[in-house]
Amino acid sequence: ESKNGVPVTNFLNANEVFKDTKIDVIIDFSHHLATNDLINFAVTNKIPLVFLLFLGMTMSYLKLLNFFFTKL
Repeated sequence: ESKNGVPVTNFLNANEVFKDTKIDVIIDFSHHLATNDLINFAVTNKIPLVFLLFLGMTMSYLKLLNFFFTKL
């Protein structure tokens, strides 16, 4: 699904969802269960990632975020 040409999706596999899409930035409103895959995708592809919600984040997710920020 897309809105104004921007993919809007419910996913846990960013590589599959965005495989044919040029991405300048990811703005994340997703559920915390998508965080690992999304961070790995952003770091691997050197795409800026903006998190807007932190509800449900556990300490392990916050550590992963810290790792992501050190890779910027």
